[in-house]
Amino acid sequence: MALPKQVKIQNILLIIVSYAFLFYVDYRPAVILLSYTLLIYSLANILTRYTSTKVIYWLLGLLVALYFTAFKYYSFFQESLTQLFSQWGLSVELPIIELLAPLGLSFYIFHSVSYVVSVCRKEIPKAPFLDVVLYLCFFPSIGGGTD
Repeated sequence: MALPKQVKIQNILLIIVSYAFLFYVDYRPAVILLSYTLLIYSLANILTRYTSTKVIYWLLGLLVALYFTAFKYYSFFQESLTQLFSQWGLSVELPIIELLAPLGLSFYIFHSVSYVVSVCRKEIPKAPFLDVVLYLCFFPSIGGGTD
């Protein structure tokens, strides 16, 4: 179903403003959110092919958990693994990456999972890509969904 041209322009403008808001703070949260949005959009399209709810929930939970674990706990794992390797006499330097955990991490998880689950249950149709982007990046919800 094609949206009227004015609504598409409005949505694109809202996406631009939302990402500009994130880029104003720092570019990394915007990149994280965009990559996460691509993951969720792809996941919803892939999981609609499965009929087993166990498979759907297992894959969804695993992918979302792995994605955000990287941002939430990278520095802990980096330090721990470096110390472990040094105890074994190995000089392994894992890069120190300053990652900003996306603002409102739990909010994004629940927000995006609700979309994927609703699509998989056929409660709503798969949304066009720009609609999913806007759903996940709409700037008033970014500040409202903090941890």
